[in-house]
Amino acid sequence: MPLWTTLAVALLGVTGVVAGQLVNAHREDRRWRREQVREELRWARERQRWTDERELETERYWRDQRLRIYTAFLAAISNVRVEMRYAGDTLRDGGELDRARHERLLDLAATAETFTHRWAWSVPPMFVTRPLS
Repeated sequence: MPLWTTLAVALLGVTGVVAGQLVNAHREDRRWRREQVREELRWARERQRWTDERELETERYWRDQRLRIYTAFLAAISNVRVEMRYAGDTLRDGGELDRARHERLLDLAATAETFTHRWAWSVPPMFVTRPLS
């Protein structure tokens, strides 16, 4: 057998191995890129889910805070109304307010004023009787 046929077969074998490695490397790169895109998409979804959960928690927190403040404010206003009605009835009948009732009225008025000054951003306009300073 001539030498050139042996060299040609060896060259074809080496070329086949190199070509096979190139094809495998190309396939591996494509697979890795697809996996990276999938992984990035998964993490983007996860980040979006976390962001949505945090936004929902924040909304719930502030809703609860507003509800708590409104409830306390309405309770204070209701107490002032009840005390004012009692005081009005007492004074209309010609009586005088006792010291404890007078101080209770002052305390309730101060509490209501504290709400209007401190949480003016959360007080509905219908409860504000004068401009806030």
